[in-house]
Amino acid sequence: MTAIRRRRWIFVGTLVLGTSALTYAAVNAALLPSTGHVTAGAESVTKCDNNGFVIDGFTLNGSGQITQIALSDIDATCVGGQLTVDLTRADEVSIGNGGPVTVTGSPMSVAITGLPDATLVKHEVVIIVGP
Repeated sequence: MTAIRRRRWIFVGTLVLGTSALTYAAVNAALLPSTGHVTAGAESVTKCDNNGFVIDGFTLNGSGQITQIALSDIDATCVGGQLTVDLTRADEVSIGNGGPVTVTGSPMSVAITGLPDATLVKHEVVIIVGP
């Protein structure tokens, strides 16, 4: 490979890497909130439960798979909202989920699809949208 050809490939490689880095930075800047507030259009979105809620436990089938999750301490202002649950492994890969279901009060249970093995679940993500 000649020196000119080698320089051309180095230039092309640098151009590709530089473009990829700029794209990555632009996507991250667009996705990461700068104010710490979630907004919808021009309006702030408020929380319906300021102190969070409690995961009381899981219902398992005979194979040790999660079929249901029990939640409590859900604030009354969340009634009418849509609750979803996502169960993930340690590497944040989703292995089971439930909902959306309408929040009717506290306590409540949510059926889990995917039947994840209870020993694999490391994180529970519970989100209420609305009311």
